Order: sequence, then C-alpha cells, then structure tokens
Amino acid sequence: MEILTTAYDLNEVRIPPVSTALWRMETDRCLVLMHDFQEYFVNKLPEQTREALIVGAGRVQDWARANSVPCAYTGQVGVGAGTERGIIGDLWGAGMGRDAKDTGFVEELRPQKNDLVIPKWRYSAFSGNNLPLILSRLRRDQVVICGIYASVGIKATAFDCVNRDYQSFVVADAVADFDRGSHERSLEEMAAYTSRVIGANDLLKVVT
Repeated sequence: MEILTTAYDLNEVRIPPVSTALWRMETDRCLVLMHDFQEYFVNKLPEQTREALIVGAGRVQDWARANSVPCAYTGQVGVGAGTERGIIGDLWGAGMGRDAKDTGFVEELRPQKNDLVIPKWRYSAFSGNNLPLILSRLRRDQVVICGIYASVGIKATAFDCVNRDYQSFVVADAVADFDRGSHERSLEEMAAYTSRVIGANDLLKVVT
C-alpha cells in the first residue's frame, strides 16, 4: 500500500475537549518520545502539513530541553522486502531502504548530543527494543508523544503505554496523519482509551 497524504492545517485540528485520563504531567516523571521523524515518512507529508508538524514538534523539543526532560527518538530500521520486514511488507510493501536519505531524522529535529536514539521494528515505539528498560533506568513513567502517523504508530504506541502502565500524553499539534479526518478520529480514540490529549500550548505551561 502506498503512503497517500492530503494537506491540512495542524492548527485547525480539533483537540478533544476532555480526555478520560486526568493525569497531571510532571517534568521529573516524563520522557519526550519523538516518533518516526525520519526523512522517509516526514517527506511523504504535503509541505503545509510537514512545516506545521516540524514547528509543533520543535516547540515540544525546546520545552523538553529547557526543563531537563529527556528526549528519545525512535525510528524504523531500513530493511528490504521479505522476511526481515515480516507481514508489514504485505501491508506497506518494501518500505524504506537502508540509505540515510530514508532512515535519517529530518534536519530541523535531529537528535542532539544527550538525546537517545532507539531503533524499532514495527508500528509501536516499544517494538523490539529496550525502551522499557531506558524508562525504568531514568525513573520515568510518563511518555509525551510526538510524531507520525497518528492513526498508526502513534496510536499503537499509546496503546502499548497502557499495556505497560505508562501514562501517555499525546501532543495534538505535534503529531500528523494521512489527512485531517484520520488525525481527529485518532485523537478522539486516544483521548477516550489510552492517553491525555493536549496541545503544545498546554505543554508549555508545565515547568520544572
């Protein structure tokens, strides 16, 4: 299946007014998760959506660094078709290659010296890696989620947080999806079942 996207304005996406979870974010408990900000995925977005996503995620990134909140970048390992890719290949085809033009993180949001870079193998940021161990070592039980795509990897990660007893906060204007409808439906589902959904402006009010 080819990745097809439609341009929309992230700033006009409706944020669910209420989440089932009423968790309070604390800077000494959370980790910012930058999910799939790789060239291969981000460059599939129309320019309008791409630019807004980078601005929103950049605000989260700046907030994290200003408040000594650790940042972890998760991204897929570039592979070819066949057994390495498993049944994901049946759904999405060959996917990204191993070249840095696919697997590298976009220039505007690249990890810095003290950031963590963690490979993953499937939709969820927890897939096939030591992210739970890292969270444990850092004494973090809250995950602030940014990235793409809201209806696939972001949602899978949010459900995985529930399964592993992590409180998750999805930043609505720092995630993007294939189109506005998918984005808003995903936010509504996560607000109901997995996460507290917030805007970047809400996040900026949380300080050390």
